[in-house]
Amino acid sequence: MFCPSNSRWALSCCCLVVAWAAEDAVAPLKALETLTAFEFEEKVLQVVNGSESQKVVPIVMFHQPWCEHCRNAIPELDQAAVSIAEGKYAMLPALKFYLFSCAEAGGKEICDLHCGTSFPSIMVFRDGRAIKYNRPRVANVFAWWIYRVTRPAVMELSEKTDWDGVQQRGLAFLLRVPAKHSKVETELILGNWQQLALDSLDKLDFFVAFEGKELADSIGGPVPSVHVGGPASYQLEPTAFEALEDEEVMKEWVQINQFEPVIALNPYNWGDVVSTELAAITLLHANDEEAAAALKAFQLKARELRTGRKYLFASLNVSDEESRMLISKKLPLFTPALLQGPQMFVFQEGIDGKLVYWEDPKFNRVLDLSILEVESLMASEEAKQDQSWECWAKHIRKASVRLGSHSPRSLAVAVAVPALVLYLMVKSSMALVGALFPAALQDANSKKSKCDWAEPDELSGISDKVVRHGFVKKVYSILFVQLTVTTLIAGLITRSGDDMARSDPNTVTMLLFFSMAVVVSMGFVFCCCPDTMRRSPLNYALLSVFTVAEAVMVGFTCLQYTQESVLVTLGITAAVVLSLTLFTFQTKYDFSGLAPYMFVLVTVMCGLGFVLMIGSMLGLHGEAWKAMNLVYAALGALVFSAYLVVDTQMIALAPPGWRQAHALPLHRGRLLHGCHQPLPGHCSALHLPASALRRASQMR
Repeated sequence: MFCPSNSRWALSCCCLVVAWAAEDAVAPLKALETLTAFEFEEKVLQVVNGSESQKVVPIVMFHQPWCEHCRNAIPELDQAAVSIAEGKYAMLPALKFYLFSCAEAGGKEICDLHCGTSFPSIMVFRDGRAIKYNRPRVANVFAWWIYRVTRPAVMELSEKTDWDGVQQRGLAFLLRVPAKHSKVETELILGNWQQLALDSLDKLDFFVAFEGKELADSIGGPVPSVHVGGPASYQLEPTAFEALEDEEVMKEWVQINQFEPVIALNPYNWGDVVSTELAAITLLHANDEEAAAALKAFQLKARELRTGRKYLFASLNVSDEESRMLISKKLPLFTPALLQGPQMFVFQEGIDGKLVYWEDPKFNRVLDLSILEVESLMASEEAKQDQSWECWAKHIRKASVRLGSHSPRSLAVAVAVPALVLYLMVKSSMALVGALFPAALQDANSKKSKCDWAEPDELSGISDKVVRHGFVKKVYSILFVQLTVTTLIAGLITRSGDDMARSDPNTVTMLLFFSMAVVVSMGFVFCCCPDTMRRSPLNYALLSVFTVAEAVMVGFTCLQYTQESVLVTLGITAAVVLSLTLFTFQTKYDFSGLAPYMFVLVTVMCGLGFVLMIGSMLGLHGEAWKAMNLVYAALGALVFSAYLVVDTQMIALAPPGWRQAHALPLHRGRLLHGCHQPLPGHCSALHLPASALRRASQMR
């Protein structure tokens, strides 16, 4: 049976994909049990929400069959379950480990309720709570975390040495319970302490000491009372505590006193601060004398006001590189470059989980700081920032005002420079088109045919249908080999590069930029030295270097995304390319006249991409900025889809008299004003305002 070479290549790729999928088959599990939707109700929900005390703690991994991270995490969780079952961790209750597939019948509703669309999600169900795992998916970390969240929530200490050892290990809270209190009151206090400990199982340690024991007597002071302990480096200064009978007040007190009076914000403690859901009054400052004085006064104010148990106090040093990165990612509407002296603002996690903050230039006098002033600021809609489009517009207006107030000429420069850059970009694009395509500058009244400029040696043999078909077959064969090599190399990097990205990210970055530089360099060689594309074997050598560099660049770029999203993108791209190719061979219209306009669009997109890159480096993130990047990506997909149609027509369907020998996607002459005759098999050419361009060139 006849099997063309392209079909054999496709069959080989399918075999590779099947073999790749076979390698991902999950090994037999030793300690994990698979659950159905009905069994989830019986073995998890009924056990957790039952009226009797919970005797078994279920641990469930929610997963999807297509999820690569799920396939990697399942054997790690199974290994952790085996180590726990072998008794390597003491003081644990009875545990049951389950796997629940969200793709099963009835699974979607359960997964939407407990984990949403985040996979894999490992959750421990105990005491009416679902505690979610948010650490590295490694067996020993799994086992350590499971020990923390399934151990007794509150443990009793009686010896002073025990409390000293606990404080050396980390942050700990101790409740002293009096012996003379009534039983009802003691049970209420202990119940609140137990619930608070359950809410913070994976973060904090809670203990209890009864009066009459060595530890409680050595601490002294009034009872009942709560004490905070930790290493000296934590610089803890706990405030006096009352109202042990009120669980909410107790919770706020613990959340505030787990930190020092003024928290020095950084990327490592940011998540802990935000997770408290308390508003944080923050001082934004630099490294100068004015900032040092403001920070000292702010620390005194924090010690005075934090007893109100409503707010956290923090500082953020804009002179620190890590702090600037934190601002760019979490507070994108702040511009440290425009900071004029120390400035205060308040931030808090919103109801929807998104960050909200309040800032006002008038809210910057540390000595006048009061709770009433903070409440007034948070009640102001003008001061509220939530990264919506309205807030972005408000931020631009405020930045312009600050620029104008900083220097009389700054506002004019801020408006004139972008306009000048845009003007130069358009002018340069049109000048580049004229330089690359000199036929565009021909006299519009010339009597010569629009295709008479083509060299005879370039056209020889193209009119022969057999020769043309052989040329097309060669072009598509080379293209298929390039795509195959790119897919294989990029696939290998995407599959096995995770360890390198974690262990040596600098090498990954270096390889990415090096491959990008090689791709750009090869592009300049092809454009500036077109003869290199006709000299064999030099053309094949350069094309091979270009293909390998492109594959490496694509692979390390894909490494920043999940393998599932990369495969989905690959499938969509293949479908779009195939559909557009078939459309090009079937359509009766000539689209080749679009090429110069697309070239200008691509040039403008390159400039816009550069602007977006600079904006990201300067810290512009958030929902509005993500939307702009999405629009930019969609525009790029449309432009290059049109390029695919034009290039296919110019390669495969060119009539005699067309310049066809070049492999470049941009051809002179035909681009700005097409030949008199449409493409073969096309009923009409697609007319574009090329005459306007010609008139403009004559005026120049």
